[in-house]
Amino acid sequence: VYKGNLELEGDLAETVLTTLKRVEGNLTIRESSTESLGNLEYVGGNLYIWDPSIKSLGNLKYVGGDLTLAETNCKSLGKLEYVGGNAHLRRVHDNFSLGNLKRVEGDLDLHENLIKSLDKLEHVGGSLKLQWTRVKSLGKLKYVGDFLALWKTRIETFENLKYVGGQLNVSSTPFKSFGKLKYIGASLSLKDTPIKSFGNIERVRGNLNLESTQIESFGNLKRVDRNLELKDSKISKIMSVDEILSKVKVGGNIYFD
Repeated sequence: VYKGNLELEGDLAETVLTTLKRVEGNLTIRESSTESLGNLEYVGGNLYIWDPSIKSLGNLKYVGGDLTLAETNCKSLGKLEYVGGNAHLRRVHDNFSLGNLKRVEGDLDLHENLIKSLDKLEHVGGSLKLQWTRVKSLGKLKYVGDFLALWKTRIETFENLKYVGGQLNVSSTPFKSFGKLKYIGASLSLKDTPIKSFGNIERVRGNLNLESTQIESFGNLKRVDRNLELKDSKISKIMSVDEILSKVKVGGNIYFD
């Protein structure tokens, strides 16, 4: 057990990680000669790895603070299950896997990586950024505490997602279904998607952008707290302003062009 902050470089990293199982503080690894974190299971603070030699996180299961992986050759987070802060994965390996990761308490930033799946992930306490990834499914994910960014992904439906605490943006995707989702805490953008139904969504607590969508009915939706954007939308061609306002209470303006 190491009770303070630890920085490892060069050959020292391999020597220390052979036996070390627990770091109570922060751990930084740079330009080492080791390929794995070995028997290390626990980092109580932040874990920062900028090291192309690293290919595996070994037995690591817990990071209490932020996790940053940059310029590594890891193909998976392996046994890691919990990150107590933010997780930043930069320029990760093609077809990177989140492995056993189930919970991130802060933000999870995966944008512009070639990741295809969220694997076992169930909870992100902050924002989740997946824009410009190859993700097709949110899998077991149930909760996102803040902004969910999905534009330019391959997402079609939300299987298990029930709560988004901030904005939700699925613009320019093949998105077709909200699945079990009931709560959106801020604005919603569906621009350039083929979706036709709002599913169980009853309220949008911000702006609602339906530009170039195929939605024909507001379904269960009863309220939009701010502006409603209807440019080039199918619903703007089949419903008048009065008809729209009879179905949905709009707190701001309605834009048709």
